[in-house]
Amino acid sequence: LRGRFSPQLLSRGGAKGQLTLLGLQEKPSDTQTPSAMDGVNTPTSCCFSYVSKPIPRSHVVKYRHTSSKCSLPAVIFTTKKGREVCSDPNARWVQEYIKHVKQN
Repeated sequence: LRGRFSPQLLSRGGAKGQLTLLGLQEKPSDTQTPSAMDGVNTPTSCCFSYVSKPIPRSHVVKYRHTSSKCSLPAVIFTTKKGREVCSDPNARWVQEYIKHVKQN
């Protein structure tokens, strides 16, 4: 299972330097999980780490929680540009962003 990184992190000089400078912004990884209903594999988005700093709230348009089948609980925020960001569901800023999205 490999995470995919947002293009801005890979655009200059490889991921390592960008990860140190910008903090890890891993996108959710789609994994295949068996479906109890029909035996068909269905994709589930899972996160394996969280962003280290809040993203600008004005960029967030929606959110979703990862599946309980994932090893790390997370909130996935989607930005206006369609980027997905894995966030710690217990972080204060994440809870505030969820309330803001629900109100709008």
